[in-house]
Amino acid sequence: MPIHADSAAPRTPRPAHGPPATALALAAGLWLPAAPAEAVTLTPFFGQDVPLVDGIPAAHPLADAARTAFFAMLADRGTEDFESFQSEDEAPLDLSFRSPSDAEIETGTLYDGTGDGFIATAQIAKTGFPISGEAYWKNTTPSDEDALFRVNFDHPVRAFGFYATAWETLSHPGETQLVLELKLSNGTTVPYVIPHDTASTITGKVFYVGVVSDLSFVKATLRNTGDGDGDVIGFDDFTVAHTIIPEPGTGWLLAGGMLALAAARRRALRRFRARAVYARAPAWRPAA
Repeated sequence: MPIHADSAAPRTPRPAHGPPATALALAAGLWLPAAPAEAVTLTPFFGQDVPLVDGIPAAHPLADAARTAFFAMLADRGTEDFESFQSEDEAPLDLSFRSPSDAEIETGTLYDGTGDGFIATAQIAKTGFPISGEAYWKNTTPSDEDALFRVNFDHPVRAFGFYATAWETLSHPGETQLVLELKLSNGTTVPYVIPHDTASTITGKVFYVGVVSDLSFVKATLRNTGDGDGDVIGFDDFTVAHTIIPEPGTGWLLAGGMLALAAARRRALRRFRARAVYARAPAWRPAA
C-alpha cells in the first residue's frame, strides 16, 4: 500500500488508487482488453523528517521507513550511491545501479538541465549532505522548470526512488515544489507532485520518495515547479527495479480469482459427469 510519513508538515491529500486491472480481471474470472495507452497507476512511498533545530540530523527515521516500505515491493532492486564519482564531477554521469550483493541491475545516464549540478562531498545542512558514504548529486533550482536531474535508463524499469536533503533553505516558503516526471515506454509522461514540506526554511530536512508504476518507464526527471530559484538541494541513493512484488491485497485477489475459476471448473465437470451417467443408465420397464 502507498506509504506517507511526515514528522512535521501536514499530510498532502493524495488520490486513492484501486487494485490493478489485471488483478480485477482474474478475480472476476474474466479477460479484459488492454487499458488505454495513457492509463497508469503510480504507487508512491514518501516520508520526510523536518528537524526542530538547524543542522545535519543524526537520523531520519521517517524517510528511512518510507524507503524500507518501498524496498519491500522490489524483487530486484539496484542502487546508485555516487561513491564511484569524484568531487566536482559534472553531468552527464554514467550510472550503475547495483544490488546489495554488488551485481549490476541496471545502467543509465544522469543529465543536468540547469548546468549547475555536480557531485558534492561537503556536508552542509543548508545546501545538502550525503545519506550514505560521502558523495551525492547537488543542484540549484533554476528560474524556469529545467530539470534538476534527468535519468535515462538503458532498459525499462518499474520503480524509482531517491533521497533529497536541505530543500527550501535558500528560498522563501512555497518557492520550491518538486515534481517527479516518469516517461513511460509508450511515450506518455506521468507527473507525481512530491508532498514535501513547503512551509519551513529550516536546514537539515530529509525526505525519501519512491514510486512504483504498473507500466514500465524509461526516464525519470525531477523539476521545480515553484516560483522561486536559487535553492540548493542534495540527492542521494537512486534506486530502481524491474520486477515488483505484488501487494498483499493484490495477491489475495489473484489467489481468489484462481480459486473461483477452479471451483467453477469443478462444478462444470461434475454436471458433465452426472449427465453422462444418466445417459448410460438403462431405461426402467415394468415386469412382463
